[in-house]
Amino acid sequence: MSADDQDTTPIEGQDDTVHSDPSMLQMGIKDRKIGRYRLIEELGHGGQGYVYLAEDEKLHRQVALKILIGGHNLSSSAKLRFEREAETASKLDHSGIARVFEIGQHEGIAFIAFEYVTGKNLAEHISETGERAVNDAGLSEIHIDFSISDTDITSDSKSNSTSSGSSDADRTAIMSAVRYIESAARALHAAHEAGLIHRDIKPANLMVREDGTACVLDFGLAKDEDSQTMTLTQSGDLMGTPAYMSPEQLLAHRLKLDRRTDIYSLGVSLFESCTLRRPFVGENRQELYQAISQQEPPSPRSINSKIPKDLAAIILTAIDKDRNRRYQTALDFADDLCRFREYKPVKARPAGTLVKCKRWVQRNPLVATSLCATLLSLSIGLISSLSLLSEVQAERNEKAGALITSQQAVEAKELALVERSAALTRVKEERDSKDKALQRAEGSRLLAESANVIATDPTLALNLAIEASRLDPGTPAH
Repeated sequence: MSADDQDTTPIEGQDDTVHSDPSMLQMGIKDRKIGRYRLIEELGHGGQGYVYLAEDEKLHRQVALKILIGGHNLSSSAKLRFEREAETASKLDHSGIARVFEIGQHEGIAFIAFEYVTGKNLAEHISETGERAVNDAGLSEIHIDFSISDTDITSDSKSNSTSSGSSDADRTAIMSAVRYIESAARALHAAHEAGLIHRDIKPANLMVREDGTACVLDFGLAKDEDSQTMTLTQSGDLMGTPAYMSPEQLLAHRLKLDRRTDIYSLGVSLFESCTLRRPFVGENRQELYQAISQQEPPSPRSINSKIPKDLAAIILTAIDKDRNRRYQTALDFADDLCRFREYKPVKARPAGTLVKCKRWVQRNPLVATSLCATLLSLSIGLISSLSLLSEVQAERNEKAGALITSQQAVEAKELALVERSAALTRVKEERDSKDKALQRAEGSRLLAESANVIATDPTLALNLAIEASRLDPGTPAH
């Protein structure tokens, strides 16, 4: 247990009231003994109890002694929850998880003796980096110091650096954060495999060891999937730190939690490590819960442009609202972070357009239903309008066709009349031609007869010649 195993940074909507225990605080703690443990100083406090640095006078070692708030006035459920923390944590044997040395009671005061982990927790590193960013106007990017030795960073950062100066520092800081969260994920996987879910993963519960790896603290909210004490936290109360809760943890009274809720919380911690910001904020708890449940997290690259695309995809996969799209185990999360460090292809992929649309519908069912109804009404109206327009167009086309047919009939009649007139003209011309031919023939006959009677009757011959000349003007009169 660390000096700051509880997050004292205010969280939107969180109750920061400290419920003091008069039996512990009013008389001072210096050199006070709880069993075989001599209290030295307070390390921190939170919603469940106080944590003190203490000396184990029997084994002569320093421990973190956690004492439950309430002193002698503990309820049975509070005692059971307190004992469960030690019971569940004592099942774990992993270098990345703070060990439990002893659980007991002294004069009615319940306590747990944890391994005392020196150093700072991740929340302190993030806070100090944020203060440097505020104080140094020239600090444009994030450089969290995880106190990793030169030997540790050589393989990932120095040998693969492609630029100098701030680019090297950015890469080193990012690789340090990735390696740190990877070690935390592997420790969590060990707890998950033992049947435990932490349910309160946050930077304040992640210590940074001297070698830059993580040590997970405070299994006070851990759920043992095999233990009968599971019912302690199924009363409907939200257990955990709001800003790091998964969407399903907000609905813990309706959904059964599994290891993927810890993966989400660890992903939020990685998001904050790389950006100095949490993905979701709110003025109060209700706004924060609504943001976690309904809003899509921003891309880490929109806050810190130095974050590589593959790492951003890993972070967004870890904090996906749909737990079926998250990493299914903490080991999968750790292995993908390892692939990123080793410059290998990662398995994480950003959500596609179809998935984003589906999530939007899931987050906004009323708006989506209203929009669908509006689109359906518009579609029905459009179809009706198109159908009416089609009928009008068909009627118009029919009338246009009838008009064209009528015009064609009129034109046909006019053409027939023209042809008939031409025929009549030809008949008249033929008849006139025949009449002229008859007249010429008659004129020729009369002229011939005139020639026959000229000797006997000159007067008749002259009359016949004159008539012949009238009938056929081309005939000469002799």
